[in-house]
Amino acid sequence: VGSVSTEELAPYIDLIPAEPFSIPDKETTYKNFCFQVEDFPDLMDVLAENDQVHIVAFHDILGGPLVHHMDLHGTTNEILGADKRLCRVYMDLIHPWEAGSPQTFELPREAGIPLGKDGYRAF
Repeated sequence: VGSVSTEELAPYIDLIPAEPFSIPDKETTYKNFCFQVEDFPDLMDVLAENDQVHIVAFHDILGGPLVHHMDLHGTTNEILGADKRLCRVYMDLIHPWEAGSPQTFELPREAGIPLGKDGYRAF
């Protein structure tokens, strides 16, 4: 019996900022990027067709040698999730990554992070 990766079974979205950002190489810089589920029309189609949708894996796209960690925070709060200006206050840590961590992380088969109406709506 072979195994099938989550990537082959599930649709995915890339959380890539709309505007490019260059990391300065002379000073430590922290940068927030904000996303809402509504930013992804294909995801909205999936949410419209399914009662429950879950995040089941993460594949970190690394930004070069200057990136030493990334944290994905999110909110299930309707008010916070509706306003991208508030993304700095999303306190739920969903997925951390630091240098040396695996690039792909799959949750156990029985686990998932809820997404959409009854789950996370903004990151």
